[in-house]
Amino acid sequence: MNLTKEYILSCYDKTKRLAKKSFEKGRYNRSLKYINIAARIAYQFNWIYRDDDLEELLANISKQTISKRNHYTPIENRYVLYVASMIDNRGEIQQYLRALIACEGELLVIVEKYGKEAAATIAEIKAYPKAKIYALQGDETDVESNAQKLYDKIVNFRPSKLFMHLRPESGFAITVFDALPEEIINYQINLTDHAFWLGCKCLDYIFEFRPYGCTVSQEKRKIDKDKILLLPYYPILNHRDFQGFPSSCTADKIILFSGGELYKIYGGNGLYFKIVKHILDENPQAILLYAGDGDTGGVNAFIAENKYENRFILLGFRQDINEVFKHCDIYLCTYPSAGGLMCQYAAVNGKPILAYNEPKARSKFIEDLICVNANVQLTFTDPKRLTEEAGRLITDKTYRKKKGAELQHAVMTQEQFEREFKSIINSNKNRRQYDHQNIDFDAVFARFLDEDHEHTHTFKLLIIRKFKFATLKYFPRMTVWFIVYMLSGKGFKFVIKRKVGPFLHKQYNKLKTRYE
Repeated sequence: MNLTKEYILSCYDKTKRLAKKSFEKGRYNRSLKYINIAARIAYQFNWIYRDDDLEELLANISKQTISKRNHYTPIENRYVLYVASMIDNRGEIQQYLRALIACEGELLVIVEKYGKEAAATIAEIKAYPKAKIYALQGDETDVESNAQKLYDKIVNFRPSKLFMHLRPESGFAITVFDALPEEIINYQINLTDHAFWLGCKCLDYIFEFRPYGCTVSQEKRKIDKDKILLLPYYPILNHRDFQGFPSSCTADKIILFSGGELYKIYGGNGLYFKIVKHILDENPQAILLYAGDGDTGGVNAFIAENKYENRFILLGFRQDINEVFKHCDIYLCTYPSAGGLMCQYAAVNGKPILAYNEPKARSKFIEDLICVNANVQLTFTDPKRLTEEAGRLITDKTYRKKKGAELQHAVMTQEQFEREFKSIINSNKNRRQYDHQNIDFDAVFARFLDEDHEHTHTFKLLIIRKFKFATLKYFPRMTVWFIVYMLSGKGFKFVIKRKVGPFLHKQYNKLKTRYE
């Protein structure tokens, strides 16, 4: 099945209609489920960045499920940080947490879910004596049962400011934030500045980390410029024991490194892979390591086709990422999606950066994230010039060290971030100005469509996994794909993992409780 914009929009509109119909029937949980699915579809392709129909529907669900307080008096220097999904050193959680702690106020951290991957962040919260942690219980999308409970929790704490750290489809949280007293100032921490998300109508101010996001929020999300607060972030340097490199990384090799979720290198007419091939073929002493999660199929096919088994090596997810940078020589930025945090790691560790982008894509150059304290040109707009620079960096150690040293003090520091954050929330005014970026939004959509159609197939999997057998009823064009998915065994595994497994676990706990 060819994936077209027309078909994507038809699926989106169908899902919105299901959300509205469910609301009209008083089935608020089901309505919220469809709202969140619609948000995921929009997030997957980004032809829009705000949907007032969905925002209004969330506000109406809020009115039907939450009883609001008539009187509210906030307490100054009391803050709430709401985190939809907590993972160490992911999505600026720790940067904003540390900044709030530096403000020395009382802090309530509300978390939808977290596990061992958030151990360091949880430890930081517990170490601060004025902080409390509240973990939501039960189904986070059960708005009828949990929305009032969360509303009461926040209001009883009496914060003056709320900081929202959300997923694109955080519909449940937004129903609560829609109902909060207007005396609480709501700040959105915009983690996904390149994409669609819910919550435009419930924010008072929005933190952006680069001019690109500022432009999108002003132009597409229709947020007033004086509500947009620009604050570049800094890298969290977690110190862990070095896990080592593969045996092929001998002392005579030059180690290039790339990192980030693998979707970042798919699309763009395969240019990332063309650049890698040119670099490796022209420089036999070079090895490329890649750390990150995602669909490895395309990478493995490229490796096999070019016999790069010992020269292009997937490391998987690495917790010792800062140590990885210490032990590599050059950082190769991902394309067509650049990784800002990875580039920051490279800079603070004094590693030269090779980055490519199209001349017309100035809005996506990594300089806006790296060069906060120094003006250094990093992005090449000609692949040939980039590969020539790669060759010089690989063969000339003195030049390599010089280019890396230029970057070490360019990045935002923790002290800068916390100082600017405190100033911003006290005044609600920007400390940094930004230039409006020229963004080709049609090209952005085309890239996401190409990436999904040619590589990830995320959209089809999203529909099938969310609608299950109802896919056949609502989206009959996906019938063949649905059958293929089920016959492949993936469907059965998904059902067992998401449905049968939790059911058996629940029954086991019941029996255990009965006979203990």
